[in-house]
Amino acid sequence: RVIHEVIVPSRAEASKCMQKILRRQVMVSSARQAVAGVLSAGGMNAARYLANKMSKAWKSRV
Repeated sequence: RVIHEVIVPSRAEASKCMQKILRRQVMVSSARQAVAGVLSAGGMNAARYLANKMSKAWKSRV
């Protein structure tokens, strides 16, 4: 396991960095869940599920 030391100049930068890290983690998890939903739910349910997920993701970015 490699640990890299990162020096962040301010709390605001640290907060921004953590938000990016968490957003990426959640995005990967959500994408995995969406794919699983498509495979298990069937056509119409999967389309509805994906539409809701994409709408929620879009709202969170704005």
